Amino acid sequence: MKPFLDELNIAKEAALTSYIAEDAPQYRVLLKHKADILDQISPTASKTEMEMTLHRQLHKRQVELKQEGIRILAEAENVQDPQEYYTRFRKFVEDENELGKTTLAQYIIHRRVILDLLAKALKQDPETGKYALERTVHSLIFPMRSTSDDVPFEQQNLWIIDERLTFHSFLSSDLPLNTLGVSVVRVFGTGSGLK
Repeated sequence: MKPFLDELNIAKEAALTSYIAEDAPQYRVLLKHKADILDQISPTASKTEMEMTLHRQLHKRQVELKQEGIRILAEAENVQDPQEYYTRFRKFVEDENELGKTTLAQYIIHRRVILDLLAKALKQDPETGKYALERTVHSLIFPMRSTSDDVPFEQQNLWIIDERLTFHSFLSSDLPLNTLGVSVVRVFGTGSGLK
């Protein structure tokens, strides 16, 4: 059975590595743990099944790392073996940095998808000669007739216009000033500009 299982594992490893490289770079951090993951993937796994397995593995590692961070902090006041503690601390920081890269990769992928959708919305339809409606383009950046209190932060893509807009205090889109409340109208009335 060993030659057959080895051949299967080589095929699964190639499929997994290819999927991560081409479709899911946010899971690259898991490649050094692929021996654990290969047992959980069937030889005929679809991309969706690989995604689910990798997502579970990443979540498991995040939970384990969080628990290790809590232990390290709790032990900081009563270190018995400074060398062993420092070694664990250094490994924790390295692992935390790797997971941070995963989060960054997910964010970059999200931004790429939004930019691709925007590019598509800004193109003229070759069959009809028409462009997407303004509300389609607008909704990719910030939904019309909404305020920043209504729209979750994750759905605001103001960075497309300017990264600094991410740090706004209040935003209103296509709403009359008299419907926004007294405190917002006062902001405009003081001459201090948009807040």
